[in-house]
Amino acid sequence: MTAYNIKHVISPAAQQVMRLLGGSNAIRLVGGCVRNALLDLPVTDHDMATVYTPDEGVEILSAHGIKTVPTGIEHGTITAVIDGENIEITTLRIDSNEDGRHADVIFTNNWLDDARRRDFTMNTLLADGEGNIYDPLGCGLDDLQARRVRFVGNPPERIREDALRILRFFRFYAYYGAGEADQGALKACADLSDMVDGLSRERITQEFLKILAAPNAAAILRLMRCCQILNPLMPLTHWDDLEKVIARQINQGAEDVMARLYTLGAKEEALDRWLALSNKQKQRLTAFAKVKEMTLQDSQEIKEAMYHHGRDAALQVYLMQAAQVQPTDIDMMQTWDIPRFPLTGADLMKEGFTQGKALGQELKAREAQWIKNGFQ
Repeated sequence: MTAYNIKHVISPAAQQVMRLLGGSNAIRLVGGCVRNALLDLPVTDHDMATVYTPDEGVEILSAHGIKTVPTGIEHGTITAVIDGENIEITTLRIDSNEDGRHADVIFTNNWLDDARRRDFTMNTLLADGEGNIYDPLGCGLDDLQARRVRFVGNPPERIREDALRILRFFRFYAYYGAGEADQGALKACADLSDMVDGLSRERITQEFLKILAAPNAAAILRLMRCCQILNPLMPLTHWDDLEKVIARQINQGAEDVMARLYTLGAKEEALDRWLALSNKQKQRLTAFAKVKEMTLQDSQEIKEAMYHHGRDAALQVYLMQAAQVQPTDIDMMQTWDIPRFPLTGADLMKEGFTQGKALGQELKAREAQWIKNGFQ
């Protein structure tokens, strides 16, 4: 963990916003950028919290020629756009009348009150424009240093405010946690697991696929299953397969979350019930299924799979099926230039075929022979 100053990661655009909105007493970096910087992980955005209301923030920034967008005005959030960088700025707030999905927002100027409504202690850490760290709860820095993922305050209360925090807990534990998971958090997640039913498929999908993308996804999903969370998506019989596929993907630098989802073996009805997959994602699952019907035992079969279903699908199914991944196969799959069938219907019409069903059948027959002959 780096020294307790993160000025080196604060972008010029973020520094400009912080200067204009009044320094450390009025605006501070918060959440992921502070957490990741302290852990020496990449910082991809600069979210901020401020005592200014959205209207006040817009007025000040606009007066200095900075474009603002009301990206989440109902939650007190505006976005400043500077040199192509988007900086989210949210007014300090207290949430009330939570129902697990929505909450009424009350603005405040109290940094501690704002910290108390956040999800995990490591996400309450703040930094000023000079990179100095503030720990309003007094435990966030210790928890981050120990890689402890803990809810702020009472875990059941935090979950009842927003049921998505159940899934977020497991995601954060996957990427930032170490050692045994917090028992109080696990118990609360298990006791309130039914609340996940009330979340939209879109929100569930976003979190679940991030969990599945983690290097330790199999272990995290096992833990979720023990807590009765999204069990229809996680059959009992595929854990070893999933661990092997993840290990092979990592070894080959070919991580693929959709291949992991396919390996998990969730039934179509479970996928439709819980996840909002795009058409492209569904097509990839279908491609995996079609390739898996092929044996992929030699280079010709691998090339046929790549020709019919694409390089990516063939590679992922190969990693699913291979007891021992052969470097020569991987090299061929990554470098083989997938050819186009050189004949067209126009070519056959020059031979005397007329347009119609017979022409299509002849074209398919010649393509099949061409493939059988090693694409020659």
